[in-house]
Amino acid sequence: MTAANKNMLGLVVRPEREQSVQTETTSNDVDMSDSIGRDEVKEDIISSLLCESSEEGQRSELKTISVIGMGGMGKTALAQLVYNDDQLEQHFDKRIWVCVSDCFDEKKIAKAIILNVEGLQHDLSYALDSLPMQILRQRTCESIQGKKFFLLLDDVWGHSEHTWERLRQAFKYGAPGSRILLTTRKDEVANMMENSHVFCLEKLTDEDCWKILRHFAFPGRNKEAPPNLEYIGRQISTRYQGLPLAAKTIGCLLRFKSSREEWEKVLNNKIWEYPSDRGLIF
Repeated sequence: MTAANKNMLGLVVRPEREQSVQTETTSNDVDMSDSIGRDEVKEDIISSLLCESSEEGQRSELKTISVIGMGGMGKTALAQLVYNDDQLEQHFDKRIWVCVSDCFDEKKIAKAIILNVEGLQHDLSYALDSLPMQILRQRTCESIQGKKFFLLLDDVWGHSEHTWERLRQAFKYGAPGSRILLTTRKDEVANMMENSHVFCLEKLTDEDCWKILRHFAFPGRNKEAPPNLEYIGRQISTRYQGLPLAAKTIGCLLRFKSSREEWEKVLNNKIWEYPSDRGLIF
């Protein structure tokens, strides 16, 4: 791909495996477009999180639910919809969001849990850095003991079974009915978790991709797209291979392009010839 193609579309090439480690927790602002094409799977995930059996209080297993999908499928956006649902806010004593990213770091996850559950300011996280891992594990156990918690591990890449087993032992101190939801691109990560449910995200329809593009290309407008631009926009929407992040990215780009010629230039750009699994815009 030429630099001109990338610059024209305003896209950034990212490697298949991102190396940076994100912040431990994040606030989650939900955009209404995130629910397009995802309402059914969202409700299924929420039902799985809220479902409790009569035997659960007598057993120590912690139910884990995984959402699997390739880059650009909207896993994090879907997780945000679930995390912010009113039913979960009322059902769980504590909700904890951790952006795991490349490194499945036990210390990072433990710190995020402690900061959230104990209500500490995140700028005080440095005070936990000096604590040995054994102390952090103990404090994690004490923080969640007797609490029904919902832990969301977003964008999990690594899959250290040894690390996961140590974390799971700490999580057993939570109250019955506690849940873990994780998002990942990798089947082997989900397999490690011994899930009670696995949701494999499906690609969106062309119609749903068009709705997302229209949402971002024409923000705050209570009208349909101009017919000449809608025709081109629908053609562009067939090029996304069902990936909502691509629809959102191009929609944001087209927001500042109002002529038919500009939209046709995006439609005819050679970037669409490249496979989406190479990480071109994700």
